[in-house]
Amino acid sequence: MARSKQLAIVTVTPQNVIGISVLFLMLAAIFGLLNSHKVNALHTRVANANAARDAAMGAAQLAGNEWVLQGDSGAGARSLCAD
Repeated sequence: MARSKQLAIVTVTPQNVIGISVLFLMLAAIFGLLNSHKVNALHTRVANANAARDAAMGAAQLAGNEWVLQGDSGAGARSLCAD
């Protein structure tokens, strides 16, 4: 006795479309919150890195040390020193 396979056919009704759209809106809100948290953390890390760099450069200038920042070839190197 062979059984015929029945396919589950979902009819498109307004309630189904609204339900799917609400699901996608909730998913977008969740991803938006995760992204904003990630961006805030990135801004914090950049601010901390900038503050550390500024503090190091200020300490080097106060100590009278000479720091050389080399470019790609070294020919256009800039020298930062306390005058």
